[in-house]
Amino acid sequence: MTEVIRDRLRGRWLRFRQELAEAGPPAPLHLDRLVVEVRLPAGSSDTRCEVLGEAVSRILEHRTRELGIDRKLDVGVQATGALGPTVEISVRGRPLALCDLPGSADGGREYDEALEHRIDEVVRRRLALVLDEADVAWHARRWQSACHDRRAHLYLGLPAYLLGNGVRLGIPPGFTPPPEVAGCDTPEELAEVLLEVAAPRVLDLQVSEEVLRRRDPELADGFDTVRSALFGQWGVQLPDLRIRPVSDQVAPRVMLNHLSCTGDPGLDSWPLVLRWLQAAFTESAACFVRLSDVSAAWDQLLDIMPDLAAVSSVVFNDARLTACLRCLVRNQDSVRNQTRIMWLLLDIDAGARPGGFRIADLDGTVTGRAHGDAEQLASHVRKRMNDEAWQAGLPERPLGTVVLPPELEQALTGEGTARAEAEWELVRAIHGIAGPVEVAVAARGSLGPVRHALGALADAPRVVASEELSPDVVPPRLPSR
Repeated sequence: MTEVIRDRLRGRWLRFRQELAEAGPPAPLHLDRLVVEVRLPAGSSDTRCEVLGEAVSRILEHRTRELGIDRKLDVGVQATGALGPTVEISVRGRPLALCDLPGSADGGREYDEALEHRIDEVVRRRLALVLDEADVAWHARRWQSACHDRRAHLYLGLPAYLLGNGVRLGIPPGFTPPPEVAGCDTPEELAEVLLEVAAPRVLDLQVSEEVLRRRDPELADGFDTVRSALFGQWGVQLPDLRIRPVSDQVAPRVMLNHLSCTGDPGLDSWPLVLRWLQAAFTESAACFVRLSDVSAAWDQLLDIMPDLAAVSSVVFNDARLTACLRCLVRNQDSVRNQTRIMWLLLDIDAGARPGGFRIADLDGTVTGRAHGDAEQLASHVRKRMNDEAWQAGLPERPLGTVVLPPELEQALTGEGTARAEAEWELVRAIHGIAGPVEVAVAARGSLGPVRHALGALADAPRVVASEELSPDVVPPRLPSR
């Protein structure tokens, strides 16, 4: 009898230990509230400051709640510090958003709903700035525990990766660690594997019953047109869409993964709703790059080009390729021709590693996995494409390109106050350039930090490495610090 009781107690203790490990460490205790600073031009009225402060508080509270971020926020508004007719929002000194203030008909500058919508569009892709080191470590540890993985360093970038793609931080109910986790060698690969599990497979669209009742029967399946247009432009497959008729709602609302996007109440017809949907999905196209879609594409390629598929699977696993494609789409590059992208990646790897396989001879030796993070691999692809286009005499993209000063680029890859100051200098300088612009950096390792900083702009520009540019392009340099 004693042994039976001992075995039962031991079993309960082991189950308790497992549950405790899966739960992870206790949540970080935040005794202080996160301060969000909002700066307006000098002379802004108290009413304008109050209304804008309430709007920013409302946006942040709504978005952090949607993505499972538990932080209390204090929003402070200052009528000084902003340059020009703009609103500047910062967290821990770093730029969260910089947007133009809309002008009224009489020439004054005042807050309106258009500005709130503009700020919301920027904030929802930069919510990772709300997390501090304790938050990141806690969420990373929870995912690590759920995956029963000892490699803690691979999980530290996961919270920001999920938030950057509009996916909640919490572990989904009934989560089971995917077997692909064991084969991940980099944080990006792991993030893609877990993002595939955490992201919703079906998107919800709420539309008023009146709009659905009055839609043309020939346009009843109009979402297929939206999906085809997005794939034709960017090469991204949208998840399935579930339409929910709502009787007491005027403005349509769609879920972009776990982030809601609400349209204008004036969208009172099905064609207008479809047009709004296409714009919303285009803005968030990079969030819908899915590991399962990339894997399915390569399964099809295996039947058509088995040699290419076999070599590519050794050098680039599906998760690494998915991360690369996501970087390309985020930089406004199409990934529709994935076969060509893989050829370019294989050619790059062969040239970078003497003794590896040869593109002209797929029977050559494969010496190992590809090197470089996803941003660098995407840069290699763009360079090869641009080189081919230049040799063929194709016209350049109609964008004005500027090169960052070396000292500014170096500061952007640093830490602390110097990085925050450099980010604000960059964001303000690029915002002040009229028309579309493309930012070039000298080092490929700067692509990620620079792109992240420029995400504070409503219209974030493309970011490329200077070696991607055509030989006859000599872009100007931003003024030195």
